[in-house]
Amino acid sequence: MAGQEDASRAGQGPRGQQARIRITRLASHVAPDPIPQTRESSSTGTSSTASDTGKESTGRRKARVVVVGGSVLDVHLTRDGAVVGSTVPGMVRFQHGGVGRNIAECLGRLRERPLFVSVVGEDAAGREILNALRSAGVDTRGIKVCPERTTPVVACTFDGSGGLVSGVADTALVESELDGTWVSGFRRDIERAEVLVLEANLSPEALASCFEIAYHAGVPVFFEPVSVTKSARAAPFLQRIAYLSPNEAELGAIAAASGRSRPLGGGLTEDAALLRSLGVKNVLVTRGSHGVLIARGDGTCQHLPSLGVRVANVNGAGDCLVAGVIRALVGAGNGSLEYAVSYGIAVACEAVQTAGNVPDLVSEEGIEASALQVFSRRREIAT
Repeated sequence: MAGQEDASRAGQGPRGQQARIRITRLASHVAPDPIPQTRESSSTGTSSTASDTGKESTGRRKARVVVVGGSVLDVHLTRDGAVVGSTVPGMVRFQHGGVGRNIAECLGRLRERPLFVSVVGEDAAGREILNALRSAGVDTRGIKVCPERTTPVVACTFDGSGGLVSGVADTALVESELDGTWVSGFRRDIERAEVLVLEANLSPEALASCFEIAYHAGVPVFFEPVSVTKSARAAPFLQRIAYLSPNEAELGAIAAASGRSRPLGGGLTEDAALLRSLGVKNVLVTRGSHGVLIARGDGTCQHLPSLGVRVANVNGAGDCLVAGVIRALVGAGNGSLEYAVSYGIAVACEAVQTAGNVPDLVSEEGIEASALQVFSRRREIAT
């Protein structure tokens, strides 16, 4: 179960005892299939948990979730046609993006105040990102503002049907400035967290620093692979990952990068089993409209379906799924990893119906109802 090895390694002294308590609490969320409690039926709500146990001596509320990742300005250009050497009519949209930033904002909108560790440039885009995150309820003291540098930008061109034509990513600032030294400045926050969220846009050096801090403090790590190319960055740290959320292509890439032989003709369950054998506690394979495959640390697999909703935009949906899973894991005791993933699917379904990367998420009751609908349709998969 998630965090079990780290809890045993943290076994000496007051810090070890605190780590065991924290890991035991999170480990209870991966027990198989209890009946989930809704917010109305739970006698110990999230707000009481945070207010009773979450204050530091300075009066600042302790972050139960720390997210370390990138912040970017997304520029989306949609055109109807193409004329070489000439401009064409179309639509240009600017929105705040970045995998880590999306997860942090979504957690904030789910009323979970995460600490976000990131970097932005000293420019208008950076100021807008900071202000928007604060408005969403995110603790932004972990965001470094880099003088005389520009905020990372990802510009993508889409055709009239929404298909990606080409894109350019100017994200060097994340790898050059979001380094181990900056991350280490928030060591105490990470050590006190219930979950550390990392994503593959981080440099190998920054990832190593984060995993080392979490390992010694017994804090479970949730890793988002980001892309096929960058997902291989997870390979050196598989034994220290409690939750991994690849899509099908990223799952195969991580399995290939592990250096272990893969069975010929193997599929999702075989690749997931390989990663579990290498130390990953729980693999959550995201499959878009086909839902999520959960490969648990105990060797069992389950499928949870998606919901039939009208899709307006898929950008950010996977990040919102991660945020929803984490929110349920550290929430008021809804009982199982299966329910947490159901909750994440419900949040992702909200995301795909909106134009932005992260939806407003104004109705917790609606999300809970959708989560219960997904949860009721779960099924075991033979392995």
